Amino acid sequence: MEDDSYKSIAFNCLNTWMCNREEGKYISDYLAYKNINSIGIYGYGMMGKHLIAELKDSNINVLWIMDKKDFDLPVKSVHIEDAEGLERPDLVIVTPIKGYEEIECQLREKGFEKIRGTEELVEVISSWKTSK
Repeated sequence: MEDDSYKSIAFNCLNTWMCNREEGKYISDYLAYKNINSIGIYGYGMMGKHLIAELKDSNINVLWIMDKKDFDLPVKSVHIEDAEGLERPDLVIVTPIKGYEEIECQLREKGFEKIRGTEELVEVISSWKTSK
């Protein structure tokens, strides 16, 4: 049952994200509006890949991607154990839905302060009133 719950949450998150896009509410525009110019991304699964794709042609600088696995990533990649000397972004976006609280705790232990999950981010953007 837990897996079905996760799938439902992931589906709702992606649906909200796509609805935002259809309304002209892009993650990059929201981040720029909040004066967030650089981000770090935790997680290179489905959500992480979609986030990278959305930010590809934006002015948001993706400093690094952190994941537990080794991938051929489009930007600097690092494991959480090696996070001590990383450049600090304006925001770390945690893309996995499962285990968010644990990941957030690990990131805070490594000195990251501004952290937001994808699910929370797309929900905030859905109620954002753009000037477009």
